[in-house]
Amino acid sequence: MIIRNLLFPLPLLSSRCLEQVFEIIDQGSTQSLASWMVMLNTMNLRKAEKKILEELFTSFHRRFCAEGVDPIAFLSGFYSDLIINGSTVSPTAVVAMLAHWEDTVCRTLRHALGPGNAEQGCAWIRSLILNVHALVLQMPLWPCKEEKTETEWKPPLTRLLNRVARGEAWQWAALVDRSASCRLLDAAMATPEGEWQEADMAFGQAMDLEERVRTVDRHTLCRSVAPGVDLVVKTAGLPGEETGFRVNQVAQWLSLCFDLSARITGPSGEAGDLFHLYDAVLNFDEALLQSRDLEEILSSTVDQVCRIGRFRRGALFWYTPLTRTVVGAHAFNLQREDILRIREYEENLSGLQEVMRSTTPVFYENVARRLPDHYVQTFHLTSLLFCPMVFEPRRPAAVLLLDQGGTPFQPEDRTVRLVHTLLCRASKPIATHLSGSPLPTSRQTPTVLTRREHQILQLIADGLDTRDISARLHLSEYTVSEYVGTILRKLGASNRAQAVAVALRRHLIQ
Repeated sequence: MIIRNLLFPLPLLSSRCLEQVFEIIDQGSTQSLASWMVMLNTMNLRKAEKKILEELFTSFHRRFCAEGVDPIAFLSGFYSDLIINGSTVSPTAVVAMLAHWEDTVCRTLRHALGPGNAEQGCAWIRSLILNVHALVLQMPLWPCKEEKTETEWKPPLTRLLNRVARGEAWQWAALVDRSASCRLLDAAMATPEGEWQEADMAFGQAMDLEERVRTVDRHTLCRSVAPGVDLVVKTAGLPGEETGFRVNQVAQWLSLCFDLSARITGPSGEAGDLFHLYDAVLNFDEALLQSRDLEEILSSTVDQVCRIGRFRRGALFWYTPLTRTVVGAHAFNLQREDILRIREYEENLSGLQEVMRSTTPVFYENVARRLPDHYVQTFHLTSLLFCPMVFEPRRPAAVLLLDQGGTPFQPEDRTVRLVHTLLCRASKPIATHLSGSPLPTSRQTPTVLTRREHQILQLIADGLDTRDISARLHLSEYTVSEYVGTILRKLGASNRAQAVAVALRRHLIQ
């Protein structure tokens, strides 16, 4: 497909304003990717699709920084990326990616530019994304599969597997009560079409499964989902890493269902003594080590902290300093969808602003005046413990909110210390995952020059002086001199000749 023109025209921007837009977006590349990775892990997608979307976001952002000033070239390049990945990701997921990128970029521009330039820049970005949306919706390569609607009632396990494990190479799955000689609680059988149906008692399938679950071989995976209750899955072949991950995911969801209202009971005596703290941290570390990706780490952290600390509810929010926004990420004993819908500017949350200046938990006996009224009323908030998670020195990047289901409470000091200890340990693997996929810059070089700086440096190498460059780029001589000063500083050069020499040695220019 050759893209010849834009469906939606782009607003006119001054060259200086457009240059500022690209420079700000380019400088925020790493934080933009980190924000998208967090958002990805709240989406109900397969692991392979999440990986492709992470790479697609990286490519999209890099192409924008390198080619966005030429929208036709930018759209053509992104179209090529879609063709390569068209059989792996759905158009809905790509549209969600574009919406997140647009939202993050526009929030960044509003904080970095003056009101007038910010609105002009956001209008330009929105028009560009409209053209990308049109491109996505015209793609002829998206796989189309009608989802069957369930018109009849089915057992919980069957319904769950049809939602999260359809198409997996599993033969059957069962919930087994180990405390009663492997008594079958629920079971589902895989069909040749890759869907799930309940085990038919009339044909003895359930009785046959009761016998099978007693025999564990290399094709059988077993995961505990509640005290005395196991999830047993029979795979068609030898289970690999992907299979193990999916089984762990299903087991985790089942565990949350079983224990939705349960609270962990500590050992006899004081729950906060040193032995309990030691034992709790060891168990928590084991859960972190078993987590395979960022999604598992975040969900395990929220779940374990609530259970070990005996909190009835918990909600994790991600803080993005680039846009100064707070976004819902995970929840315990709350509707996860309600938490994921929360996206607020930091300045709208006075209580949170105080917490973000701290590196230790902060308790508010009454949050009525510290959070917007609609949140207090919707979630019936009274007392609340704010627990920051620090990934970089001096600045929290996430915060976990804990309470007792809306009931006023006063946490013990030992409980606060316990929560703080657990979150400090969780922050290390989370930070590792977030920094494990750095977003390459548009120039693939450790020396970060903006597009305009790179352009001016090339003109200097071509022998143009300040006046010539000013005329060529329609900039004032003062502006060109400012750019030259920035270039010298970034390259560590004392004059223009030395800057050209450094740039040639680093292959920044030709």
